[in-house]
Amino acid sequence: MLYSGDAVLVIYILRVMDAKLENAILRHLASGFEQDLFKAAIANVDDEKNQLRLNNFAYSMRELIRTVLERLAPDEDVINAPWFKPNDKLHPEKVTRSQRIKYAIQGWLSDEYVKRQLDVEHDSSDKDLRDSIDILSKYTHVAPKTFYVKSQEIKEMALDVLDQVQLFLSTIDVVRVQVRNAVAESIDEEMIEEFYINTQNDLDILSTHYEVESYILTSIETLNQDDEEVVLRVHGQINVRHQYGSAGDMRRGDGYEMNMSYPFSSTLTASYKNPEGDVHIIDRTMNIDTSDSWG
Repeated sequence: MLYSGDAVLVIYILRVMDAKLENAILRHLASGFEQDLFKAAIANVDDEKNQLRLNNFAYSMRELIRTVLERLAPDEDVINAPWFKPNDKLHPEKVTRSQRIKYAIQGWLSDEYVKRQLDVEHDSSDKDLRDSIDILSKYTHVAPKTFYVKSQEIKEMALDVLDQVQLFLSTIDVVRVQVRNAVAESIDEEMIEEFYINTQNDLDILSTHYEVESYILTSIETLNQDDEEVVLRVHGQINVRHQYGSAGDMRRGDGYEMNMSYPFSSTLTASYKNPEGDVHIIDRTMNIDTSDSWG
């Protein structure tokens, strides 16, 4: 049995949890209409004096989800995704709700890449969100069964809907983070090609011959990420052996070698909106600071 003080505490804890959930959703919404509509939906369900509060909440939340999905997954982008298959042969340009949710989360990335390479499984959360939308649709129609609903049931339904919306939006964040991680993991391959296969003119002019012995990455930062590309900048140190003189000079003792270390930075652009349905680097720049070599 809860004493009066305990009941007040429980109500306070639930309200704090509600606020965190609402704030988590709010930060994913576009400023202006989306955020204003969400706030209005919450104000409706919190208005215990309004007998239509559940119906108003259901209608406004359903429309909000539709608006967000249309922003995150425009028809043209969904239709052009490599994994897209028309659900209706008579209307091949028609995008289903399921396809729109899928695109909002993974974009052009293939199912296999998302599951195996990014380790993200979202089929269950997709279904839960669709179920929540169906529940909302039910309560947009005012009838005795959808009008005379107990306050506790309203609270539970609203929380469940908000929880599924927040889970869907947070899954989008997870995929974006995993995309950045995938790019970061491929940086070593890029650096190996850059340092050990390609000629670095900044190093080449310093001596007769040079050899990269090792390198180390000291930092990786995200410069930009949109719906198509992610741009990272890496900083590091490269260790180089310089040879002054030809091989013959070295054998005669007329040449010499010297080891040097230089800071470097590289900007890499990776695409995750491509026909291959994966994440791969499409451009990189390299800057090796050899200023100390010139005195």
